[in-house]
Amino acid sequence: MLRAVGMPVGEIRDLLADDDPELVGKRLAAHRERLRARLAEQERMLRFLERLIDRGGNLMPYEVTVKVVPPVTVASVTRRAGLATIGEAVREGFGAVVGVIGTAGASPNGAPFVVYHDVIDEVTEGDVEICVPAAGFPQMPGCIVASTVHRGPYPEISPAYHAVTAWIEENGRRPAGPPREIYLNDPQTVAPADLLTEVQFPIESSGSGN
Repeated sequence: MLRAVGMPVGEIRDLLADDDPELVGKRLAAHRERLRARLAEQERMLRFLERLIDRGGNLMPYEVTVKVVPPVTVASVTRRAGLATIGEAVREGFGAVVGVIGTAGASPNGAPFVVYHDVIDEVTEGDVEICVPAAGFPQMPGCIVASTVHRGPYPEISPAYHAVTAWIEENGRRPAGPPREIYLNDPQTVAPADLLTEVQFPIESSGSGN
């Protein structure tokens, strides 16, 4: 029965061996959340396919470019989150960072962004550094990045990541740090379909691509 809902054999074995109903309930609830996250990801992929169809079947909607990102001073906090909680973690983190900047008597002076220090998916949590540029805070080093811009809701950004990582591989470049998302406009004043998010992957300076 549990295999019918996609539970791995090892987890089923552990669950059947457990005599604690409360722990069994927690295991089932955890699998339910994984299924919900997986379903949400599939729905995002479906919406992306629908947009491709609306664009006349253009299979390369992302243009990848290489550029130099200068050093920047940022206030930041790090939060740990999974796929299902990342949105709330980032919102809370930005609120905390803006509070720190205000307490220091400074003001934001650039587009906010996040750095994904770990892979985050439906089963894996990871560290997310939430950053707001402001004077008087620690400096984040500059780097060379492969970059593209995603237009649309934040939860539908996965294809932009795939476009950049595919470009890096196809052009013989090497990753040189965790990816970043730079938020180029304000979700409080812009419709979800018009949100602009830049996806950056730091890369080594040498390589066969341009």
